[in-house]
Amino acid sequence: MSKAVTVELYKKATGRNVPNEYLVKRGDVVVGVIYKYANTKTEQFPWTAIKAYTGELIGHYWGPNAKMMAVMAASG
Repeated sequence: MSKAVTVELYKKATGRNVPNEYLVKRGDVVVGVIYKYANTKTEQFPWTAIKAYTGELIGHYWGPNAKMMAVMAASG
């Protein structure tokens, strides 16, 4: 039986140029990280998924299901 994937806020954005960072976990093991800069009136930012521990970019995700796609990619 596979363990559930969960997402928890790791670092809350502290300013305009700092993203919210989330840990993607499978059970108790961190398997990836996703982050998102706040959108502004003139700029739209994607959800970004990276591999845990290596920091390797997995991808950028846009659209209404972007967060879910980033979580799925990071948990992969």
